Amino acid sequence: DLSSNELTGQVPSSLQERAKSGRLSL
Repeated sequence: DLSSNELTGQVPSSLQERAKSGRLSL
C-alpha cells in the first residue's frame, strides 16, 4: 500500500484510481 500511495502522488487521477484498485503494474 505504501508504494501505491507514493505512486498516486505523482500520477494522473485516472492512474490514481487504477492504483487504488490494485491494477497498476508499476
